[in-house]
Amino acid sequence: MSEALDFSGFSCPQVGLGDDVLDVVAVGHARQVVETYLERHRAHLDRHAAGLSTVLTAWLTREDERFDTVWNLAFGDAHALLLSHADDVVRCASALALRMNERGHAGAWEAELPAPARLRFGRWLLPAAEAIQVSAAAENAAVRTRAAGEWRSAAFLRDGERGWALVDGDDVDVLATCQRPDFRFTLSTAQSLSPSGAERLLQADAYQFDRAEVSTADAWRATCDAALDLIRETADFYATWVDRVLRDLIPLRARPSTFNSGSERFSPGVVCVSDQPFRWPLAEMLVHEATHQYLHIITRLGPLDDGTDQNLYFSPFRNKERPIFFIVVAYHAFANVLMFYRTARERGLVPERVITSEAFASREETLTKQLRAIEDPLKNARSLTPLGRALWEPLYHVLHA
Repeated sequence: MSEALDFSGFSCPQVGLGDDVLDVVAVGHARQVVETYLERHRAHLDRHAAGLSTVLTAWLTREDERFDTVWNLAFGDAHALLLSHADDVVRCASALALRMNERGHAGAWEAELPAPARLRFGRWLLPAAEAIQVSAAAENAAVRTRAAGEWRSAAFLRDGERGWALVDGDDVDVLATCQRPDFRFTLSTAQSLSPSGAERLLQADAYQFDRAEVSTADAWRATCDAALDLIRETADFYATWVDRVLRDLIPLRARPSTFNSGSERFSPGVVCVSDQPFRWPLAEMLVHEATHQYLHIITRLGPLDDGTDQNLYFSPFRNKERPIFFIVVAYHAFANVLMFYRTARERGLVPERVITSEAFASREETLTKQLRAIEDPLKNARSLTPLGRALWEPLYHVLHA
């Protein structure tokens, strides 16, 4: 499959990436995850979750599934569980089934959870439950959850582009959403993350946060909207680049003089950003982390390098020696950020007063120098696979056109 497709569109939005390529890669990988999950855990699910394996098996027969369904944390948690020894089989499978139900896949199932968990149905966060019962059709869904021996019920009706409306329910929380014509995503909370998802996302290589540092500050929403406006005003293609892959935005409590952001390969569409009050850094972080999402998609097909190059190369972005894989990753992300800044400058966009125009110009100059420093290692690399070359070579040509 990878030989028959053109993956250059994963490098940057200027090249162009078809929806069909996203569907083939992401949906194909998601089917493999669900198939493997059932092969390993069907017997366990059948003991603890009546009808759950049936729903997952029936989903595998759908021929019209799309990228938007599977680029979701539920599929990422299941993928991560297959590569770990976590005892989270029933919860992960329940989250998968709820995602399938949310996207219109009918089915009835129930599950006994090994520990109380809060599961999601679209933008709705269900109450903490030790057990769950679901009956879903294309236009309506009924969910019952049990905690401390007490059952609670929730009923949902499909509500056009907004997804689902809660028509009756107890202790169901709604997650804030961005519902703009150009951007659609959920502003997630610590409670909406699975235990494994929270650990992966909040304890990252570049930073460490705990659940208490996931912010819910309403004031930050204005900064977020301003950053999204900036991306759209800079270039429609970068607005699309971000919107296609961003599903959940998690604001982290800002630390002094620090702009943190992060994502990881087992959390599709989920991006963490510090809730600092400036739109330009936030716009940069969104472009940067969205670019990492395209990296996570393409690596569903295979590695970026063949492992034969054991040398380390200096990365000015981390100020240390790094393997060639991370040099590709850095070039891919920061070259897109540089192109974003260039396009903004060409369109006459200047930073707000709290971030001086000199700092804006300096950022572009700094990125240019840093990227030049890692271009020679990439040009001389013999260990990069076709997927690795597809990420950086087209971007290099756009950058130097």
